[in-house]
Amino acid sequence: MPQGVSRREGWTLVALAGITFVAMAIEFQAHNLPWGGIVLWGSMIVFWAGIVVVTVVVHRVRRVHPFGFDRAFKIAGAWEVLLVGVCGWWWIAQGPHHTSAVLTTLAALAATTPLALVGLRLVRAGR
Repeated sequence: MPQGVSRREGWTLVALAGITFVAMAIEFQAHNLPWGGIVLWGSMIVFWAGIVVVTVVVHRVRRVHPFGFDRAFKIAGAWEVLLVGVCGWWWIAQGPHHTSAVLTTLAALAATTPLALVGLRLVRAGR
C-alpha cells in the first residue's frame, strides 16, 4: 500500500454510500407512502445537500490511492447506476407497486454496498 492514503476520504465514501442507501430506500417506496411525494421531495433535498457536503469534504481530504482504487470506484459507481436504473424503472417510474419494503431496501443495500467497500478499503489502507 502506498504511503499517505487518507482514512478520512474512506470514511467520507462510506458516508456517501450511507446517504445514497437511505435516499434510494425512500425513493423506491415513496409511491406507496401516504405523503409519498412530499417525503420523496424532502429526502431528495437532504440527499443533494449530503452530496454537496461529501463532495467538499472528499476534495479537501483526497490523497493518494492504492493500486486498483480507480477501477474499483468506477465499477462500484457503474453498479449503482445500473441498479438505480433497473429498480427505478420498476419501482419509481411505474407508480405505486406491491413490492415489499424489505425487498426494495435490500435492493438499495445491494446497490450501495460496493461503494461502502471501496471506502472501507481506503480506511484500512490509511494511517
